[in-house]
Amino acid sequence: MSESAAVVILGGGLTGLSAAYHLRPLSTIVLEREPEPGGLARTRVEDGFTFDCTGHLLHLRDAGIKELVERILPGAFAAHERRALIQSKGVLTAYPFQANLHGLPPAVVGECIEGFVEALLRRARDGEPDLARVNFREWVDATFGRGIAEHFMVPYNSKLWRCDLREIECGWVSWSIPRPTIKEVLDGALGATIRGLGYNPTFLYPKRGGIGILPEALARGCPGLRLGETVEAIDAAARIVTLASGARIGYESLVSTLPLDRLLAITGGLPPEGPPAQGGARPQRQSWRRSSPDLGGALDLFPGTRVLLLPHRLSRKSLGGARAPRLLLALRRALAPQERGVRRPGRGGAGGR
Repeated sequence: MSESAAVVILGGGLTGLSAAYHLRPLSTIVLEREPEPGGLARTRVEDGFTFDCTGHLLHLRDAGIKELVERILPGAFAAHERRALIQSKGVLTAYPFQANLHGLPPAVVGECIEGFVEALLRRARDGEPDLARVNFREWVDATFGRGIAEHFMVPYNSKLWRCDLREIECGWVSWSIPRPTIKEVLDGALGATIRGLGYNPTFLYPKRGGIGILPEALARGCPGLRLGETVEAIDAAARIVTLASGARIGYESLVSTLPLDRLLAITGGLPPEGPPAQGGARPQRQSWRRSSPDLGGALDLFPGTRVLLLPHRLSRKSLGGARAPRLLLALRRALAPQERGVRRPGRGGAGGR
């Protein structure tokens, strides 16, 4: 074995770098296959123009995270007001669609208002939909009505998530998707611009450069970062990671930010009862069982394998415990209820709208 560390982290994006940063002073090795850190939060500069790999705006609600960003990059970010427009039906309307219907064809406005009122009356009679039992499409219909669903919510989110919305659970919608009042819907239909709705009416962005300055700052606090290193195999029983170069790294705990199907495909030394890894098939979440209501607790993914959810409440203490093989998955939220095998979208900047 070439070397070893208390924690080996797979992936040098924001999650992996943040894990290493917060696990100090434990010895950590961060393995990133690209020649630079950041993952999808990298920035490219071409001919004097700055391009982020994808849209990254900081909507920070947690005081601790705000303090961290200011500490590692003091004075580097400026606050901006969101100014978003939606092109639909040949016109531009203000964001969010459901609260700014003015300017759309009259028939579309009528269908959206009628459906919204009908949905409002149904909820008054039957109660709010149970987020643990309905899928995303059902929640959209129950919350906004058929008009807003068909004219915006369904086509937009189907394009965004690239799947049937009935496959997605909706436990994340309460913080992500703006829910206007009936007064706001009517005011927006009559011409008033409804602003400030949603989780991101303001955001932070670097004063100079792109969002890549954030992972670069975290990387400066991670002396164990290894760039250009591709993980070929993981032996969970022996706790060894094998790289494409042939080097072998031992670990006490493993933190993975890799796609779960990729992680399963390269991991050996696990009991055969786990989810299938062949052919890139998606693991079936209904076969997973929570063993702790705490998001930082264990999850029985494989018999005899301890899986911890990170980075929520990440601490060095959470890495202790039994000597069973440990896989630490960088997940933000609890898994969907086991009786419904539906997908949970990540917290991207789009937010479902």
